[in-house]
Amino acid sequence: MEFVNYLLEHPGSTSLDISSHLNQQFPGMNTPARSLIETCLESYAEERPANSTLWYMKEKEQARNRKQDIAAIYSSLGVVGEKLGFIVHGEQPLIWLDENNMLALAFFGFTSATYSETVLTGSLPPEKSIIVIPGSRASLAIYKKRNNPYLSEILNRGWRFMKFRHVHYLLDSPLLTRDNLFENLDLDPLTIDTSQLRLL
Repeated sequence: MEFVNYLLEHPGSTSLDISSHLNQQFPGMNTPARSLIETCLESYAEERPANSTLWYMKEKEQARNRKQDIAAIYSSLGVVGEKLGFIVHGEQPLIWLDENNMLALAFFGFTSATYSETVLTGSLPPEKSIIVIPGSRASLAIYKKRNNPYLSEILNRGWRFMKFRHVHYLLDSPLLTRDNLFENLDLDPLTIDTSQLRLL
């Protein structure tokens, strides 16, 4: 959050500017690792012009755009759930209930990778809980899991991740049924972007 706020307030910053600011805000043992800053840059920012070392927030990451994205995702999940015969209820999480009013799936939508509190304090069955995030957050979500053993242990109890684009795939799939739902949920897993940026 501090990274995002700084870059919004200081567009055109260098990676050194960003790193220096974060080191001041989080001194000592809390100083962010270089790899974390790199992952944040990859997730949220872009160099303009290319290879200029001047970083700006990606246009799609502006708050107004992501707010529209999350509304569209919840709407699409609602349509998919109803198409499969589930009762759609609430938001954050958005719940699918079966014909017996029992929980089928719960979707927690985020435009950032700030999902840890939801996972660590959640009361719903992990195997029925799905975190829905933009694909650009995949590397950051994986980074957090790899670097927090306790969080990783909780996630491994059954939590799933789903990218925004996969929600659109489910919405458009004519072959999706209840019988193959869980198989389809896992078709687009989180992966780290293999493109390496010149950051620091």
